[in-house]
Amino acid sequence: MCIRDSHSTARAELAALSVYFPQENGMDTMPEGVREHRTLVLWNGLFLRDEAIAAWPYAAPRNHRGQVAPGDAKLDKRCVTVLYLESTRLFAPEIHKRHLRPHDAAYKRLADEPPAGDDFTRDLRNAHRDRLRRWTEEFDEEERYPTDLSAVIELGKKNHAEAVAASPDGRSVAVGSSDGFVEVYDWATGALRMDLSYQAESLLMMHDDAVLAVAFSPDGEMLASGSRDGKIKVWRVSTGACLRKFDRAHAEGVTCVSFSRDGSKVLSGSFDGVVKIHGLKSGKTLKEMRGHTSFVNDAVFAGGDDAVVVSGGSDVDVRFWDARTAESRRAVAPPQPAFSRASGARAPVAKLARIDAHDDRVLVVPKHGDAVHVMRLDGSVERTFTVEELVGNSEAEQGKRLVSGAVSPKGDFFYALSGDGTVHCFAAGSGKREHALDTRAPDALGLCHHPKQNMLATFAAKGGVKLWSA
Repeated sequence: MCIRDSHSTARAELAALSVYFPQENGMDTMPEGVREHRTLVLWNGLFLRDEAIAAWPYAAPRNHRGQVAPGDAKLDKRCVTVLYLESTRLFAPEIHKRHLRPHDAAYKRLADEPPAGDDFTRDLRNAHRDRLRRWTEEFDEEERYPTDLSAVIELGKKNHAEAVAASPDGRSVAVGSSDGFVEVYDWATGALRMDLSYQAESLLMMHDDAVLAVAFSPDGEMLASGSRDGKIKVWRVSTGACLRKFDRAHAEGVTCVSFSRDGSKVLSGSFDGVVKIHGLKSGKTLKEMRGHTSFVNDAVFAGGDDAVVVSGGSDVDVRFWDARTAESRRAVAPPQPAFSRASGARAPVAKLARIDAHDDRVLVVPKHGDAVHVMRLDGSVERTFTVEELVGNSEAEQGKRLVSGAVSPKGDFFYALSGDGTVHCFAAGSGKREHALDTRAPDALGLCHHPKQNMLATFAAKGGVKLWSA
């Protein structure tokens, strides 16, 4: 979500916004990353301390020319609070939910009633409110399932995507491929992002072996990648620089990576059957979680404070761990598909997806199954979404069974991907399958959802990465 004006205009508008931020020794405290990305999400949300509102200084704000704004400082703080609440509600809901619920009543009152005071303060505040309203119309859209192919990322005949991740701002999609490269593409066009100078110069992020997992940090500044040789690398997206390497992260291939909420730790799972938490500051493995008796296919942080790690493996179990002590809380086998019950074979857990950053539920996708399940952190199954035509024990249906899944940003839709490339779109409320999207890509491997809009990315062993929109 970037300001679409010219570069100079955007810089001027951001400088004007600094009227709401304190000055220290004459220096503007606006983070440098905001000027680089011209993104209000980062400024008004993710870059602010948790206690920002509670401890906001009553400092006389200045505009971009250094002029002190007239009016009461308390009035200016009220303006800041409204802008902060509005922007976090729209673009950083995890912060809004965790810290700002008690302020909702005050926010609504202030948002509807322009504050009294001088024209300088009132006009500036109203200009930002209008901009936020326009962005609301563009990005806070009603959720719908994607139906149309909008772009294709081609990777070459002898190469294919092994992992795909969406950046938090929705601008980029990172692709980890079988040739060991990690590339960042524009989600809207499917083109390689040439505004990243290292990609324009063909100085790409890479591993010595196939990249099996990629994930963006919550602020979008970093990208973690894991490879088949057991290594994990953490990159600076803006420069392509490798910030941290874990050369012995795992004894075998890294199947999944994800960041903690504060971006200070990386969670990983592997073919070696171990789940680990790595510290970016120390460069060391902080926690090891052992208990799976086969491959770990996916692992995610869960709960409002990342206190729980949920992992799923080829041993069929979904395991719930205490993230602080690395102790296993429980191991639960999700409901088995009909063919599995008939043959006695058990379906591995292929994919886990958090339904909400602060929710106590995850979507569980058994590999080669006929249904996906919503599980709570206590191990109970809340609901099951079944692809009826897959129910049965026919070997002929094997290629059509499920291999991955995803959740829409607001949780209104759950998606289940079949091996034949069909995306089954379920309405979370009714439980009905609303649509079956044929991606025309057999040997499907996975999918991910855009963080804000009604868009999906799907990838397979052939055919590149396909981007879909509603």
